[in-house]
Amino acid sequence: MSESNYLIALAMIEKSGTRFMPIGGKSVNKPIDLNGDKNIIKLLALEILLRVIQGTDSIPAKRFAGEQSILVAQIPLGSIQTDLATIKSKWIKYGDNEKFISELKGLSINLVSISFVKYSGVELVQL
Repeated sequence: MSESNYLIALAMIEKSGTRFMPIGGKSVNKPIDLNGDKNIIKLLALEILLRVIQGTDSIPAKRFAGEQSILVAQIPLGSIQTDLATIKSKWIKYGDNEKFISELKGLSINLVSISFVKYSGVELVQL
């Protein structure tokens, strides 16, 4: 039996000069196909964005990594608490976006950035 995977959405944001990375997700039993499974990716992105927006009632937030500030990754379940926690902690401490994305890509089965493109809508970019 293959290892279970987890589909996570995360936001790389800054509030009052401090980096934050809210993460949410759901268990999945197969690799996500970017062409066929866009709805689950968009739903997770929406959930994380709602958490970010709800957190701005008292402190404004801004994207920290430009167009790559909202990511969705499919990661083996065993890597969530160890590897993901480690690279998240390093990103919060040092703010190295390129290193974080590179390390996340190394953990991931699939990794996409999500952005909104005027007149086109939501765009998923494979990283």
